[in-house]
Amino acid sequence: MKKMAVLTSGGDAPGMNTAIRGIVKTSLHYGVIPIGIRDGFEGLIHGWGKPFSYIDVENIIHLGGKVLGSARSKNFRTKEGRQKAIDFLKNENVEGLVVIGGDSSFAGARALLSESGIAIIGLPGTIHESIDKSSKANLEKEAILIKLLRGSTSK
Repeated sequence: MKKMAVLTSGGDAPGMNTAIRGIVKTSLHYGVIPIGIRDGFEGLIHGWGKPFSYIDVENIIHLGGKVLGSARSKNFRTKEGRQKAIDFLKNENVEGLVVIGGDSSFAGARALLSESGIAIIGLPGTIHESIDKSSKANLEKEAILIKLLRGSTSK
């Protein structure tokens, strides 16, 4: 894997910036270019992504909110909207996506996965107990992120 995107979706929850920081730093450590997607799935549709560096996440863990922002996206609920998101990811050669959010965010991620085949990991970021059992299984998949990243170092 050479490029991986990260986005936040839904409401604010503790630890979202810390998760972003961890994803960016781990990606860079393994030689993967992390792409921060601004404003969630809406940003994915419009291509509002930029490569992140260590400097971009150096002092974010103490900040409230989400440094990447979030937005509701009616467009992403349509097949056409999701196709625009897929086109952006493929045009940018993004091979993986981490979605930080709750159950609705994971529903969007599942739709994107079924239509794109891009590797997607859901990282719970919610203040509600809204994550269903299938989404809770993502907690067991955290090691997949490391495995995907480590696989990128074998050329």
